[in-house]
Amino acid sequence: MSLSQINYVYIIAHASTIDRVIIMTKNRQFFTTTDRDLSHPPFPVDSNPPYIPGRITDDLLARAPIHDASVDGLIATQSHLNPAYARHLLGGGEHRQGPGAAALIVRVGDKRYLDDGTHRASVAKLSGNGTVRAKEVELIDGQFVPVSSPGAGPAA
Repeated sequence: MSLSQINYVYIIAHASTIDRVIIMTKNRQFFTTTDRDLSHPPFPVDSNPPYIPGRITDDLLARAPIHDASVDGLIATQSHLNPAYARHLLGGGEHRQGPGAAALIVRVGDKRYLDDGTHRASVAKLSGNGTVRAKEVELIDGQFVPVSSPGAGPAA
């Protein structure tokens, strides 16, 4: 969901604690959440994926194109979310890495692990947006290679 799609954001609070965030989009779709909903990603979690998280080189990331990747079937490698930061993103707030920051998805066989961008992908899924801006890499024979586009194999 982008800022241009949001019509209203309601924040219901009691005694300085936010109880619920309600967002209405311009096409009249409603989205509501509580802190409980925002404390864990809406994906299965594997804290021990078959690769070492965070070991993707800057050179490899520079070669991986950014595209809108489906959030369906993702496996999170981070088991908790910061509810305040998730609310910030839900309300259209800017990501701390800047606007348009891409998530990182690592493919291993037929599985897609969310290596970075758990908050962004979670907010996209919870708000009904089926995609998140991401770079994808694939682990092939122990080496990471960039994926050229969704559904495609490794980039040349």
